[in-house]
Amino acid sequence: MMMNHSTHTTNVRLLLPETLWLEPDHFERAKAASDRFTNEHQQWQAYLNALAMLAFEDWLKERLPNHTPVQSGFTEHANVCYLRVGEFKLCLMATEHVLDETVRVPRIALDQPELTAHFYVLLEVIEAQAQVIIRGFLRYDELMIQGNQPGFQAFDEFCVLPLDRLDTEVNHLTVYVQYSSPSAIQIPTTLNQATTASLQQNSSPVRTRLSRWLQGVLDEGWQTIDRLINPEANLAWSTRHFSSGMKGGKLI
Repeated sequence: MMMNHSTHTTNVRLLLPETLWLEPDHFERAKAASDRFTNEHQQWQAYLNALAMLAFEDWLKERLPNHTPVQSGFTEHANVCYLRVGEFKLCLMATEHVLDETVRVPRIALDQPELTAHFYVLLEVIEAQAQVIIRGFLRYDELMIQGNQPGFQAFDEFCVLPLDRLDTEVNHLTVYVQYSSPSAIQIPTTLNQATTASLQQNSSPVRTRLSRWLQGVLDEGWQTIDRLINPEANLAWSTRHFSSGMKGGKLI
């Protein structure tokens, strides 16, 4: 049977993962980023993260319109790094190999709201060959569903799921960030500064002007003692040696 060559070539191309090439500048910048850590294991993981992030950032910028901003960012945690693409947040998970056909997702990137992301991208870094391979990605909501699926394992630092759960067609990711909305993928959020300031303002103590009590005027929320206490409760209490004047209280 004759096989259509163009169709065969297209199918093979779709099956092959996207391979990115590392430049000398990437290695220098990754080394500088890893120097922030003193632990040898953390240094190596931060180095892999930086290589993956720099290569993936360049790849995205080549495929997205110029008006779509792409910004990279490190955290104080060696296991994770991020890209912000427009209003989307991408958590990049760098690994040396995927020989065991599994994906290790850092727990902090799922448990801590400030570290959660809309998408989680697995990148295999082959340093010796100056390559970064995009193994696939998963949306946050899809990743949460995996917790109830066979093959999902949760440990102290990582959650592990089978590699075949990822979407390996990375063009789907570029379509998402161009034509979808971040609100379509609900992720945990933290209070922003404006909200925090508002809460602090609302929770600040209110000064009670006791001088007005001498005039028989109580501030809002306060009541006279005889109104506050239910006479039917038959409570035993004493005013000790209060002098005559206005007495008040409020329920807390």
